[in-house]
Amino acid sequence: MSKIVTILDVANREYLDSKHYYELEQQGLGLAFKTEVSYAIMRIRQFPQLGDKSISDTRRMLLTRFPFQIFYKEYDSHIAIISISHQHRYPDYWINRI
Repeated sequence: MSKIVTILDVANREYLDSKHYYELEQQGLGLAFKTEVSYAIMRIRQFPQLGDKSISDTRRMLLTRFPFQIFYKEYDSHIAIISISHQHRYPDYWINRI
């Protein structure tokens, strides 16, 4: 059974900023980023144990086409998306969100 996925406001802002950036770089690239993030969240919802274990019981799902990672934490009732971040910028800045 799939769990409800919630996205922290700050993680959603990261996602929206990145999508906007990609769309400015090339028309349609923002949509491609959105599609890949949506697919990754769908996989997280269906298979929460799929992501690599990370800090403090969080997990990390890497995107395929873009250098981004989604950090999330599974709870009894839901899955919380903590960060949608670039893999090479400011690593571990999101830790205080746990």
